[in-house]
Amino acid sequence: MAGSCVLTNSVTSAIPAYIMQGTILPTRIHNGLDKINRNFIWGSTEAKRKIHLVGWDKVTGHKEEGGLGIKAAKQKNLSLTTKLCWRFKNSKGELWAETLKRKYLNRDHPRKHGFSRTWSAITKSEELCTKGSHWIIGNNSNLSFWYDKWTTFGSLRQLIQGPLTLTEETLMVKNTTVDGQWDCSQISFVIPNSWLLILKAIPLRKASVGKDILCWEGKAKGLFDSKHAYNLAFGEVGHTFSFDGRWIWNLKCYPKMHLFIWKLEDISHVLRDCHVAKKFWTEAGIPANDPEFYSSPCNRWLKSIATNCSTIPNKTFTWDTFFLFGIWNLWLQRNRCNFQHSNPKPSLSNDVETLAAEFFCLVTPLRSDRWGGLIRDDHGRWVKGFLRRIGKVSSFEAELWAIRDGLTLCTQLQIQELLIELDAKAVISLVTCNKESFAQYAPLIDDCRNLLQQHPLWKIQHCYREANTCADALAKKAVFSQLDFCILDTPPVKLSQLLIQDLSGLFCNRICNYTAPVAVV
Repeated sequence: MAGSCVLTNSVTSAIPAYIMQGTILPTRIHNGLDKINRNFIWGSTEAKRKIHLVGWDKVTGHKEEGGLGIKAAKQKNLSLTTKLCWRFKNSKGELWAETLKRKYLNRDHPRKHGFSRTWSAITKSEELCTKGSHWIIGNNSNLSFWYDKWTTFGSLRQLIQGPLTLTEETLMVKNTTVDGQWDCSQISFVIPNSWLLILKAIPLRKASVGKDILCWEGKAKGLFDSKHAYNLAFGEVGHTFSFDGRWIWNLKCYPKMHLFIWKLEDISHVLRDCHVAKKFWTEAGIPANDPEFYSSPCNRWLKSIATNCSTIPNKTFTWDTFFLFGIWNLWLQRNRCNFQHSNPKPSLSNDVETLAAEFFCLVTPLRSDRWGGLIRDDHGRWVKGFLRRIGKVSSFEAELWAIRDGLTLCTQLQIQELLIELDAKAVISLVTCNKESFAQYAPLIDDCRNLLQQHPLWKIQHCYREANTCADALAKKAVFSQLDFCILDTPPVKLSQLLIQDLSGLFCNRICNYTAPVAVV
């Protein structure tokens, strides 16, 4: 079934995508396409029909809601025509867009009938296009402070109740910013702290010039994302499922195991309560009288243990990996016993341990995300340090914030030659290239590029976190800082020893995934 789902999304669901990009198909066509996909997933044919274990409304739901993420024809059609609407709004003198504007918009009385299929698709998708996009603030922005959508959650007017004064009603974004900083002194009421955190996390241009940019919310580059548009279109249907399936798709296991757990409703007897299953879990180290393990409802039991990433003593894998391979092999063993008349394996627990250890070693990555701000001279001695505390941002964006703060400080100190080191290769390639900036990060990237040009000699290179322990320590210190931005003229006490170690040439090893070689005789 896992393979059928992949083929449905990549083949049968992809065939009508071309015509869907410029036309809203009739409902009967949508229903016919859904029927073809539905029968293929469950294996039904005209000659032989099979039971569809789960309703189509749930199968086409989001994976976070317990569905399989199969695209429903109607919502997919709407998401694809939304791309056409997006292109129309962002067109700059293109012939096809200008033709449509002159035909349907540049009139004293716009047309109310006789639309082409292309224009009908654009107008029907406009609401979804507006919902999925927002503005990136430029210099001297003429966006409305209250009504324009320049945040990812909508307009600020939606967050307040009651009337606004005439002065406040006409406020623009440029009236609330001064020198790249927010200034809300013209607002008569006290702004909640939640608002302030949101505003602090929105970057404003300081060292570059740019205009307001319409950005699609689902992509960092600001370009249209059909997957995100589909999610928005499907969300408007209003389906709600009681089964929370988000955790299933985040499990580190094979796709067939994802589908296996997804289809389970109440099968605790096979996987937990029968004598064969109890024997297996007892051998795995769970006491036979453990009430929490053997008495929980099936869905809660599956979720609580399948998401338990705690380590097992004297083992190289975690509990969640062992549990997933355990229930999968219990199910396979029961089928072999019932349909192939084979005997249960006496060493099933050992087999599961071997499979879990192999899987955990091969596919489990190590993750490490750190950033910091530190300026040193050519001898490695302390010059300045800086800390910043902002709202919730990605590690990629935090690196850009750190670079801009560091370059700004270097410009103020009139440093001529710069060697910048950071543990983010993607950020390095983006800042140093001449390509168009990501719309979402354009203020930060453009500021960094302009600040770099103010220094005669500069170089950016990759440096692992373990080789820059001082910056890593500053990043950890920023978590406990009470200030939004802080410049350190002298190193903190706990950082002095790290500086001495750096000057002495000491280093630490970097932990990497490693699989020992096996000798074949």
